[in-house]
Amino acid sequence: MLAISIFMQSVLAFDNHTFTRVEIPYTKNGCSFQGSPIDFCDERHLAEIKKAIATMKPNFNEHYILLPILERKKYFQKSIVLIDTVSGIVYPLPIDFYSGYANNKKGASNFGTIKYSLNKNTICIEGSIFVYRSEKDGVFCFYFNGTTFSGYRTTYMTND
Repeated sequence: MLAISIFMQSVLAFDNHTFTRVEIPYTKNGCSFQGSPIDFCDERHLAEIKKAIATMKPNFNEHYILLPILERKKYFQKSIVLIDTVSGIVYPLPIDFYSGYANNKKGASNFGTIKYSLNKNTICIEGSIFVYRSEKDGVFCFYFNGTTFSGYRTTYMTND
């Protein structure tokens, strides 16, 4: 029994850095993009982030955890953050959330898909993305350089 307990602790214990802060390198309002309804520093988001740090191993770009966070289940909407397991800094993807394709006025009927890899710095979302009161359908690819995103440009990706 002791051997199983030690094994389980070693399986669940990762050398991830503890949470440090949320970093938004664009126009922001505290822990939100300017005009966004999502507060990445509220109790619920921080609990999700800290749980991922404690239980997940890197799954993106060698030492990051890509974490989708459920925002509105009824509408199949999730936000995405990248957690740097070396520094503990969290970088939200510059969108409010994504979902499956919004089918006309009915809205999405499923979650969108995201493609990413442990060995690459690319995140591609297929479905709908929502950014500052607007919605777009398609495939949207972002590249992460360690502090900022490039590729598909959103309204939030400005420093004005």
